Amino acid sequence: MLVGALQRSSEHWQNGLAIVGQEERWFWPQRVPIPVGMWAPWSEAHVEANLFAPAVNELEGYRVTVLMCFEQLIAWPLLHSAIEGAQVALAPANLWFAQGTNINAIRGASVRAWSRLFDWALVEAVNE
Repeated sequence: MLVGALQRSSEHWQNGLAIVGQEERWFWPQRVPIPVGMWAPWSEAHVEANLFAPAVNELEGYRVTVLMCFEQLIAWPLLHSAIEGAQVALAPANLWFAQGTNINAIRGASVRAWSRLFDWALVEAVNE
């Protein structure tokens, strides 16, 4: 089971994906939270950026990357995942706030194009 979650680290919050399976439980932090909206280092209650966190982990024998929401629209997390040899991309997005806009279409076109370029299997889940 994959669930979007916030986790409190030593001083700040981390946004990420909680992965719970029959034998495993772990938290995969988002590398690039939305600037100002989530990542706001001047604020006590901000979400940490993890720009150089590992991009790929083994999951059920596959090299998997997670590209959370905003990360599907910018080059760094996508390129970082390719460099580390991802085979599968999990692409969750929470876009309830963007109803009536083209944000979801743009996000989807972006992540699908990058997935084709790098020959990744793609799993998308969008909350609209």
